[in-house]
Amino acid sequence: MTSPATFPVPGPDREVTAATRASRAAADAARRVIGALVVSHAPVEVLERAAADLAAVAARLEPHAGTSRYDGTGGLGPTLDAVIVERHPFLGDSHPGAPPLRLVTADEGVNATVTFDARHEGMPQRAHGGWIAALFDQVVGIAAGRVAGRPAMTGTLTVRYVAPTPLGRELRLCATAEPASGRTLRAHATLGPGEAVTARAEAVLVLARGDRLDPREPGPR
Repeated sequence: MTSPATFPVPGPDREVTAATRASRAAADAARRVIGALVVSHAPVEVLERAAADLAAVAARLEPHAGTSRYDGTGGLGPTLDAVIVERHPFLGDSHPGAPPLRLVTADEGVNATVTFDARHEGMPQRAHGGWIAALFDQVVGIAAGRVAGRPAMTGTLTVRYVAPTPLGRELRLCATAEPASGRTLRAHATLGPGEAVTARAEAVLVLARGDRLDPREPGPR
């Protein structure tokens, strides 16, 4: 397998253009709307007006929408187009569904931080386990990609929920990976506030074939 340095990990040094700043501002406003809606006690008339306003916003945006965040890019490869990362479902500042996850280092494996809020609530004031599993899937994939020198896809992911994971506190994710055999790798990850661990994960990942990385190739039928 190739050197970790051959596979890029998106960081905070991404180019910020006027279009990117506008996209981030719109996504941040959308996060505020989602956050307010999931805990809303607004009266019917306020919700009806909000629905009309949001429908008008959607009508302005939809004529400019593509079919994929990979539109106009070269897909996944030795370099990552900024658009791919910018609209990533977990890392993207321009993705309104992203927490977002912040990568803080990738020297040995991957370290990242994230703060869950009401959008991610399962049990009262605790993060939903599905969100935790999804973030584990992301960080083990990045860790494996660093080891393999190319993107890797999760084959199996086992999560152990050690303790409830709180909302509103910065959480630390740590992931490492190592080659297993052939095209497979094994990865381990932890999540929790500070030095505490509220969840652990183990994963087996498979190196992605070239046709899986090119957005011009058709997917499974």
